[in-house]
Amino acid sequence: MPVTSEWYDFDARLVIVRFENPWTWTELIINLEQGHSHIYAMKDKVGVIFHLPEPMILPPNILSQTRSLAYKTPGNVVCSAIVTQSRVIDSLISIFNKLHGGTNKSLYVTRSVEEAVHVISEHLAQQR
Repeated sequence: MPVTSEWYDFDARLVIVRFENPWTWTELIINLEQGHSHIYAMKDKVGVIFHLPEPMILPPNILSQTRSLAYKTPGNVVCSAIVTQSRVIDSLISIFNKLHGGTNKSLYVTRSVEEAVHVISEHLAQQR
């Protein structure tokens, strides 16, 4: 399947969602709905890492789809990071954050999974 997710750490505080080209919004939504049931069961705050492939092939309607997904995110997901080398994705997320910053979720763009883990771990530590 082009979109998969799993717990990244043993403490079940970080979920990683991996993408393979080509993927669709429907595949992502199905995967997230399955993963959300596990996240809802957690009492602790959770972070999500979206690991995008290089080069990234995006399905259409990224801004509207990203907004829709942000509002469907479980309440205990307090931080997400998109791992990509793409400056286009970086710019799109910057626009999204400016337009829809009221979702009360922090969304970052990082260049590596390790950097995403660090950013999310710091954010989760502040939430305690």
